[in-house]
Amino acid sequence: MIPRYPKMAFEAVEPHWARNRELAQHYNAASIVPSHIEPYLVRVMLKALPKIAKRDPQLAADIDIFNKQEVEHCKRHNAFNKMLREKGYPGISAFEKQLSDEYKDWLANRSLRFNIAYAEGFEAMGSSNAETFFEVLPLLEGSTDPQALELWKWHLAEEFEHRHVCFEVYHKLYGYGPIAWLYRCWGYLHAYRHLTRFMDAVADYLIEIDRKNMTPDQREKSKARVMAHRKMTRKRDMKQKLAVLSPFYNPSKKQPSMAMTAYLDSIPSAAP
Repeated sequence: MIPRYPKMAFEAVEPHWARNRELAQHYNAASIVPSHIEPYLVRVMLKALPKIAKRDPQLAADIDIFNKQEVEHCKRHNAFNKMLREKGYPGISAFEKQLSDEYKDWLANRSLRFNIAYAEGFEAMGSSNAETFFEVLPLLEGSTDPQALELWKWHLAEEFEHRHVCFEVYHKLYGYGPIAWLYRCWGYLHAYRHLTRFMDAVADYLIEIDRKNMTPDQREKSKARVMAHRKMTRKRDMKQKLAVLSPFYNPSKKQPSMAMTAYLDSIPSAAP
C-alpha cells in the first residue's frame, strides 16, 4: 500500500463522458461524495490514531498511508466537480454543502465508534464497487472518455487496496464479539442507505437538467435507462450486502484482480 500522485486534468472532459449519459450522471453524482467524505475519513482516522498507535504500530502506519491516499482522492474529485459546476450544473453546490455539514456535525456530536463504523461501511461499499468496476472495465473503455474513466480506475483501485484499514481499526478498538459485529453491520447499512439516497438525489438533479432539452420520446428513454441502471445496481448491491453482513466478513481475505494489480503497478508513486 503506497500513496500515488497521478496527474489528471478535466477541463476538456464533458459531463456526458459516457455513451450512456444517465450512467455518466450517476458516476458524476458519486463524484460529489469523495470531496467531502474523504476529509471526514481522514479526521476520523486521526481521532482513532493515538489509540491504535499504542496497540498496533503497523496498523498506525497503514492509517498514515490511507490518509494520504484519501487526500489525493479528494483533490482529484474537487477538480472534477469544478468541471461539473462550470459546465451546467451549479446546483451541485447545495448538495455538497448538505453533505459537508452532516459530516462536520457527526465529527462534533457523534461517538468515535459511530464514526468508525460509518467509515468502515463506506469502505466496504468502496471495495465491493471496485471489484465490480474492474469486471466491467473492458466494456466501459470502449464507450467513455478515458480521462474521466481514469479518475475512477485509480480511485476505486486504491479503495480496494486499503480495504482493510477501517475494518481493522474498528475491531482493534471494539473487539470481535456479537455486539461489535451487529454495530458494524448497522454502520454499514446506515452508510449504504445514507449515501445511496444522497447519490440518487444528485443524479436526479443532473438528469433533470439534461431532460429540459429532450423531446418527450427522449425523456421516456432516459427514464427507462435510469430505471434499468438502478435495478441492476440494487441487484448487485444485494449480493454485496450479504457478504459484508456476514459475521465471517473480512475484507483482507478478498484478492485484487490481475487487472487491478497491473493498473496500480503502472502508476508512479513519487510525489509531484
